[in-house]
Amino acid sequence: LRDDEQRFAALHHRLEDLVELLHRKLDIAFDQDSRDEIVETSLKLGSLLGKVNPDDAVEIYRRALDRVRDDAGLIDALLALLGEDIEEDERLELLELRLGTQKGAEASALARDLLAHYEAEGDAETALRILDLGFRANPSDDELRERLEATYRELDRRGPMAAFLLIDAKRLLSSDRESALERAYAGFEISRRDLELRDRPQSLADAARMEKRRTTARRHREDRP
Repeated sequence: LRDDEQRFAALHHRLEDLVELLHRKLDIAFDQDSRDEIVETSLKLGSLLGKVNPDDAVEIYRRALDRVRDDAGLIDALLALLGEDIEEDERLELLELRLGTQKGAEASALARDLLAHYEAEGDAETALRILDLGFRANPSDDELRERLEATYRELDRRGPMAAFLLIDAKRLLSSDRESALERAYAGFEISRRDLELRDRPQSLADAARMEKRRTTARRHREDRP
């Protein structure tokens, strides 16, 4: 029994040393803003701590995700560790991050799940963001693509609409080059007109200031003896 206790104590001591070493390594990775090291070390440290101190492991994963928002391994590790105890707001935030890392049918399925939630909540802006993420993850999904285009046109979202058309043009390039070029041209035209509209108020303001200066100068001339 004494030998077992000694072996356990030695093992526990080695584990503490390893955890301390990984903490130092992680701090250096954050200081150097080393994405790969942050992810790799956080996953190692979180895996170790998850067995003995889950709360600390959760904080390790959260800290890493504050810096690296698009790593599927970190997202999945945190979701798995929190399990059913996760707060709904955090679960939704993590699933949205997860959507940003997925492609194809898997992404479409997750996008639909999130859309159903936010539409039921009446949160139109978040639902639109999820729709855009779903489309970017799987541009070949006809339903998501058509819904997103219709929504952007209805809301007159010129900037997002231009980006949508350029992504869709890339999708079409290998199968329908003519349609792809039409979509790309339409996207560039929307961007150009949007820039013109943004510049116009400034141009009008400049013109108004010039006219005011001319009027003031004319009055000064007229007031001279």
